[in-house]
Amino acid sequence: MLGSCGLNKNARIICEKPFGVDLASAQELNRVITANFDETQVFRIDHFLGKESIDNILALRFANRMFEPLWNRDHVCFVQIDVPEVLSIEHRGPFYERPEPSAHGGQPSLPVWASSPWTAHQPGAGPRATRSTKSSRRFVPSIQARHSRPYYGYLKENRGRARFADRDLVALRAEVENTRWKGVPFYLRTGKCMAQSRQVITIGFDEPVMRLFPRAITAPNWRGNKLVVELRRSRSIHAHFMTKEPGPQMLLEPARR
Repeated sequence: MLGSCGLNKNARIICEKPFGVDLASAQELNRVITANFDETQVFRIDHFLGKESIDNILALRFANRMFEPLWNRDHVCFVQIDVPEVLSIEHRGPFYERPEPSAHGGQPSLPVWASSPWTAHQPGAGPRATRSTKSSRRFVPSIQARHSRPYYGYLKENRGRARFADRDLVALRAEVENTRWKGVPFYLRTGKCMAQSRQVITIGFDEPVMRLFPRAITAPNWRGNKLVVELRRSRSIHAHFMTKEPGPQMLLEPARR
């Protein structure tokens, strides 16, 4: 209708999620849009207010030599994306009747962490390169963890008729099928009516090839080097690493900066 009325000329169109209800409808919607709008006019977004944080992730990855060479399967052993929410379903029971929303948590962030660098980030060229790089990666959910029991708020709002009423907490193990990330698990966890709302991405790094310090002198709760990015509250970036504990003996302790 926009195309037939000429309202697609010199205009821009913004598409918020959900983009269709399944793969077929998403492909059809994309076909209609690209038939009436040039790709430079189309903006497919998810939470525009998070754009600053996403741009900061790109800067962290590609503007720092100390991180960019490590961002692959040779050094990273896992990536974990946690998005718990204090909100309930907010009277959107029918939407959560479908299984698709369960796998949504964390997916918009995953391509930013798994993408490969492009040649330049110039006005007009950067977004196009970013989009093509992200779209070339295949996201494969492989294992879905058990759900928790349905919470009272969901059953009350949806009158207990939901087929997927237990989907208040979902955990996925996924993989990205490309050379950079082959074999690295991506853990996505999201839930409703949780104790707090957070958006945390944790990158776990492999241990050194040669272990110079035995477990006996390493802190018992040490779980390896991590880079933790908090997107929601503090918008902070912390590195977790080992240092020597002050004293005459060679004992290690975890530190965070």
